[in-house]
Amino acid sequence: MSAVTRIARSIIAVITILCWCSGVSAYALVSEIDPAANLSDDRWERRDPFFPLIDFPQEITSESASVVGVAATTEQEESYRYHSEGRRDPFRSILDVEQSSVRTGAPLTPLEQFEPHQLRLVGMMWNSTGYHALIETPDGMAYTARLGTAIGVSGTVSSVSEDHLVVQQSVRDVFGENKFQEVELNLYPDEEAVTLSEASTPLENQNTTQDDHDDEDE
Repeated sequence: MSAVTRIARSIIAVITILCWCSGVSAYALVSEIDPAANLSDDRWERRDPFFPLIDFPQEITSESASVVGVAATTEQEESYRYHSEGRRDPFRSILDVEQSSVRTGAPLTPLEQFEPHQLRLVGMMWNSTGYHALIETPDGMAYTARLGTAIGVSGTVSSVSEDHLVVQQSVRDVFGENKFQEVELNLYPDEEAVTLSEASTPLENQNTTQDDHDDEDE
C-alpha cells in the first residue's frame, strides 16, 4: 500500500469522525476530495439512537386479543365436555334397583299389572295339584295363583305353603347386573294374628265360666 493511499484513508477517517460529531454528511466532503470514491450516503449518515436495531412485531390489539381469548375458551370447553353415554347417573343412589322386564309383547294378566307389594293374600286352597293362593288386587278383584304364576313385571311365584307364598323378582342394580329379590306375602300378617288371638280370649273365658256352672249344679 502506497503512502498516498494511507494518507487519504487517514484523512477520510478524520473527516468521518468530525462529521459524526457535527452531524454533517461525510458523503459530500469525501466526494469533493475523491470524486471517484463509491460511498453510500446511508453508510455515513448518523443512525437514530432511539430507533431499535431489531424491528419487533406489531403489538396485538385489544380486539384481536379478545378474539384469541374467545377461541381459546371455546377450545377448552370442547376439550372438557362431559359425555354421559354409558356412565352411571351420579345423582342416583347406588342402592336403587330397577326391574328388568322379561315379559314383553304378550298381553298382561291381571296379576302382572300389579307389583307384589300391592297385592294381598286373602285365602289358600289345596287340591291334588298342590296349594292355590287367593290374591286380592288393589281394585278389589280376587285371582288364584300357584307355583310358577307370573306376578308383576318380572316376578314369578317360587313357593306356596298353607299360610304364605313367595314371589321371586328379577331386578337390575345400578351397575347393570341382574339379581333376584324375594317378596313374601303372608296369609295372616302380624297385626291380624294378634287380633285373632285376642278374639279367642273371651271365648275361652266363656267356656271356663260354663264349666264352673256345671260343677255348681252337680
